[in-house]
Amino acid sequence: MQSSVNELFDSFRYTLWGDTMTQVILSAATQEHIGKAILADATAKNRWVKAVDMLVSDGVKAVMLKATKTGENDKLRAQVKAIIVSTFGKAAQALLAKETKTLSDSAKAEKRRLIQETGRYLSLIEGKLAAREAEEAGDKEAGEAKTELQKIQAKLDEVISKLTKLEDARFDVVQTIKNVKALKGSMPAA
Repeated sequence: MQSSVNELFDSFRYTLWGDTMTQVILSAATQEHIGKAILADATAKNRWVKAVDMLVSDGVKAVMLKATKTGENDKLRAQVKAIIVSTFGKAAQALLAKETKTLSDSAKAEKRRLIQETGRYLSLIEGKLAAREAEEAGDKEAGEAKTELQKIQAKLDEVISKLTKLEDARFDVVQTIKNVKALKGSMPAA
């Protein structure tokens, strides 16, 4: 495999850039790791698609993974967190099971990192589900024909939304929002 990677690299180097390119030669190990990372990334994407498919088929929605004050989603969240924690090593699982008060400062920091990683994966799963739901909702909206005017008004709504979230602007955001709203208001109703 290694010689074919080198040959491919050489052919691209001379085909695309010629001899004018600065000659940087990557080590065989670097080339191998880049190739493995790319293959792993493609595999990971397919696995996430399958995981989201399975969640959707089980009737899970992104909103069901959000924490609520009433605790209505606690069982599902606990199940997903348990799956996430099961992917950690045995030492990490044992650390998470221990009472925080009994841990050293370094162990507390590690436990905090593991808890944050668990939350990150939970958010990642929630985000992937939300993206799937938005994609499906977009497909349904795509079936409904929108006029050019409706498309423009939707874009103006997006502009207003982004302007309201803008920080450290070098212009008068409030006045700009007023101007965009005035422009939208001057158009006939869609």
